[in-house]
Amino acid sequence: MPELSPPALTPEAWAWPLGISFVAAAVGTAALRWAAPRLGMLDRLDSRKNHPRPMPLLGGLAVYLSVVGACLLARSAMGRLGIRPTALLAASFVVLALGLWDDRTGLRARRRLLIQLVCAAGVIAAGVRFAWFGWLPADCLVSALWLVGLANAMNCLDCADGAAAGVAAIGAGALALIAARNGHAGTELAALAVLAACVGFWVFNFPPASIFLGDAGSTVLGFLLGGLSIEATQGFSPLTQAWAAALPVAVPVWDIVLVHARRYRAGAGGLRALLESSGHDHLPHRLRRLGLTPRRAALGVYLMAAFLAIPAALLAGRPHGTAAMIAITLAALVSGERPFGLVLRQRGSPVLGATRHVPALRLRRCCAAGAEEVKDAN
Repeated sequence: MPELSPPALTPEAWAWPLGISFVAAAVGTAALRWAAPRLGMLDRLDSRKNHPRPMPLLGGLAVYLSVVGACLLARSAMGRLGIRPTALLAASFVVLALGLWDDRTGLRARRRLLIQLVCAAGVIAAGVRFAWFGWLPADCLVSALWLVGLANAMNCLDCADGAAAGVAAIGAGALALIAARNGHAGTELAALAVLAACVGFWVFNFPPASIFLGDAGSTVLGFLLGGLSIEATQGFSPLTQAWAAALPVAVPVWDIVLVHARRYRAGAGGLRALLESSGHDHLPHRLRRLGLTPRRAALGVYLMAAFLAIPAALLAGRPHGTAAMIAITLAALVSGERPFGLVLRQRGSPVLGATRHVPALRLRRCCAAGAEEVKDAN
């Protein structure tokens, strides 16, 4: 798949757009924090929410506009953006608009997924897809599941202050390094723009948050990272590409799979009920049950994300790099989040469900409260 931009970006080529992305996100977030209550874009209180007051929801709009602005400013250094970056940004705009609609009025999960699949189909038709099987329908199916799945995985992780924005920034940074080593300059710049925009927003979202991404922001970040992970890893073998694309965003993927598997076992019902289920059993909640404060729980999420993303950035494409990435993944799966939580736990803090059993049993204790909530709600 040919690259649409020069093989490398000089610091002068990307530093200006990168700075603009950060400043625009910070200024835009502050402005939209003021505007959101006046536009009725608030996350209102209910039995599932932990925040003390209705919170502004337009942070994702500031992030997206900052990324687009940085990419447009970089055209003087890169030439035209090309069909694949343009398609990814255009489809992400539809995902953003869908999320804003959901934030304002609410949407059923099936309708939301259908529109997201249409967006994914447009991006895939433009050439942003895996090429693992040598059979186009299979490659398109896997790519669509990846794009839509990661959008919703990031949405699920956005259940606590700072979690999704921080993980997205770490993942974008890792993908930028992979793209730079692969010579994909356009993807590198887009990933750096996402990184800078996330950091600009994160200033207002780290606990205690004063504004949220909303469904619009979390889903558009997941969708963008899904597309960037495909583009950044083009040129690797299928096995290497699978791990290099997955590890920078492994935390939200692992969390959504684990949580929904446990909800299904807890009796959440059929697929429709499972898709619409919610509870306090996601990774930030489980870290809180290990005795962490909100800030330390957010740091624990970042530590897990960095533990998986940094090796991908350093090892992808190198001799024995794939084997090392697989070993790191297995180590993370065996240990779970508990070691990261205990490293950050303040001395004397109580640990809910502390146990010396195997990781699966430890995790079952930490997830029990959230699973019971889902079971009662259904």
